[in-house]
Amino acid sequence: MRFGVNSLGLINVYAKDIGLLPDWQQKVWSGYNISPEGKVSEELLASQIKAVPAKTRAPESLLAESLSRLNYVAKAKLRIAIVREHDQIPNLIARVHRFRATDKGGLLALAKDLARLTADSIDVSALQKFVAPPKGTQWGSLKSLENLLATRIDPNRARATLTPLVGIYELRHADAHLASREVDEVFSLVQVDQNAPLVTQGYQLLTACVSSLRNICKVIEGWSDDQK
Repeated sequence: MRFGVNSLGLINVYAKDIGLLPDWQQKVWSGYNISPEGKVSEELLASQIKAVPAKTRAPESLLAESLSRLNYVAKAKLRIAIVREHDQIPNLIARVHRFRATDKGGLLALAKDLARLTADSIDVSALQKFVAPPKGTQWGSLKSLENLLATRIDPNRARATLTPLVGIYELRHADAHLASREVDEVFSLVQVDQNAPLVTQGYQLLTACVSSLRNICKVIEGWSDDQK
């Protein structure tokens, strides 16, 4: 089923396409139908009316690719895998999509799964072969990765590159352990507009995660062989 998401975060489909579905599926769509609100999705109009397919790719489709790319470049440049492979990754990837954010709880659950795929899956021991914390100091996975990048780029740039992943990690505590002001600060780290529709917030969260992973890849790709 071809669909689009409009500026209010509502799914748009063409009635003609619904009419081609089996009766039972039409009843499901009918049950969730609401009065039109907002404009029709621009991407749906472009692809279906103007015959101009969207040039963008959904962050959901880029997440697994970005994680794989990160390990590929790390193995090529550093001979390590940054993201540990485990049997839960396929299940987590399948669950990570913007449409889970139908309420605040769903948005935070999405953040938790993104944190499991990033901060929780990073191999700290592999990173600390290159950058070990001072005696008596402990670094988590994201701090270890930040400090690794900071050996080759400006520390402020390294911190900014990891900021979205730090924000995503912090959001897992937002429903229980953070005050309202702190929650606002965390959302700003991941550049999520809390005034936007929740589905849009889910999209922004995913986009921030993918952008951070791709920027980390770019940094490591730029390392020369004598920097290993």
